[in-house]
Amino acid sequence: MDFTEAYPDRCSTVGAAVRMGNAEVLQELIARGASINVHDNRGWSPLHEAASTRKYDCVRILLTKLSKEDVNARTWEGETATFFAAKTGHLKILRLLVKHGGDPNISNNEDGSPILQAVSGNHKDCVAFLLRQGANVNSHLFGGWSLLHEAACCGFPDILSLLLRAGAKIDVRDDFGIMPVFTAAQYGKLDCLKLLIEHGADPNARAEDNATPLYLAAQEGYSQCVEYLLIHGAVVDIPTNTAQGFRPIHVAAFRGHLKSLKLLIPPSLSVLEQVKIPGEWEELLTPLQLAARGGHDEAIKMLLDAGCDPDCGVRNPTENTKGMLLQMAQTLDIDPPPFYCATQMGHYTTAALLLESGASVCRPSDQYCLLTMFRDDTRATELLLDHCGKIDCKHILSDLFHMLFPLDALRLLMDRGLRIRFNCQAAHGLCPRINANILTLHASEVTCVMKLIYGYVDRLCLCEHNIKRLQELGCYDKVVSLTSKPHSLLHLCRVAITEHLGTTRAPKIIPTIDFLPVLIKDFLLYKDMRPGS
Repeated sequence: MDFTEAYPDRCSTVGAAVRMGNAEVLQELIARGASINVHDNRGWSPLHEAASTRKYDCVRILLTKLSKEDVNARTWEGETATFFAAKTGHLKILRLLVKHGGDPNISNNEDGSPILQAVSGNHKDCVAFLLRQGANVNSHLFGGWSLLHEAACCGFPDILSLLLRAGAKIDVRDDFGIMPVFTAAQYGKLDCLKLLIEHGADPNARAEDNATPLYLAAQEGYSQCVEYLLIHGAVVDIPTNTAQGFRPIHVAAFRGHLKSLKLLIPPSLSVLEQVKIPGEWEELLTPLQLAARGGHDEAIKMLLDAGCDPDCGVRNPTENTKGMLLQMAQTLDIDPPPFYCATQMGHYTTAALLLESGASVCRPSDQYCLLTMFRDDTRATELLLDHCGKIDCKHILSDLFHMLFPLDALRLLMDRGLRIRFNCQAAHGLCPRINANILTLHASEVTCVMKLIYGYVDRLCLCEHNIKRLQELGCYDKVVSLTSKPHSLLHLCRVAITEHLGTTRAPKIIPTIDFLPVLIKDFLLYKDMRPGS
């Protein structure tokens, strides 16, 4: 049920005449003795109706018959006729009501005063009149939202100036610690922001969460406000007191506000160089990581040009610092690398940009390898392999020993030249004697892995230790049945050619051989091994 809806059957004859704006009928009804003070289902009297619909003649006629108490009568929502006149901005009606005893300081049930309605509607003349009639310039809603908040938020500099001259408190805060200077910055009202700063508002004022006007302007992308605040002393290194501890440059990067970011980078170089302290701002990400999470390629380019490292996001890190951060990044949930931030949100073009800009795929000295971190993301694995110079690093081999790679990722590695041998005599051979965790999968999974690997080699040469493990799993006979059938001569030729070229170089060389038919190229690249082939 809508309690603000006017029901026709609950309206008096006088009220109906006012709704139609028919002053002649209204006078005739009054002359016949009709009551002029009957309230409808909303608690509205005919005077409320006339004031809210800007019916001046009706208001004038009604006021000749009403007492001061009737003039200030309130609806069920607490509104007076003066409230409605201020809201609609009808100065003549407002003057008439006040002349007949209308109180400019009676608020509705939410503490919304007539002057607040006039401010909200940009009715400057009504605001000026109400101030002259003693309206409280510092009145506010229940939540502390003041006249200055409203004027700054709406972008009404003339009214804002009027209120300031009338003595409105410039440092008034709402229940969240927000001052008018915040609302001007947050909603991009530059003229109002200038006016407030000129009248002494603090450009570094802080809300309850420690956010500043500069933070809010950067967050919303109002670059002109950002520039003005920077010129007038706004500090760029004030963190919010949330878990993230973000600064203005963080939110500008995350939202992809390029103009604001460009303005913030020069004064924020020290912020870009900050390294997370364990236990403090545990969730703090660098602006580069946030830009990657938002998929903002141009913002990433700007930050990279400023010296941010594509691996860890910090500007100009030392090798020791970078190594520490990359080791932390292996856990992903503590300090994920920019590449992870991008792929996590599905921004694979952004991830490719980071790799093209020098992001490392693998750093053995730092125990850091993106390939092992993204083994469950096929698309990310493909991207990494496109930019990877070596696919038999110790991290991949370690994960292979534990059989942690899913089949799709394993197939991609094999496509790019990785060859796996279950033989302790072979280079990088996988064997239970070397690592007891090898082949700890379910028997059916082991069979699928063996079948896949067999499709890329000339033969599956198992050492005695692997044979014993397969027998323990109860899948040895199944593996033998799948792999004992000799390969075709065609396949053996393919194996010989790719091994001659080098299994990791062949996928790069074969596509460039112009005289080879596409069918042969695809065969040499093992495309027949892909699902659906």
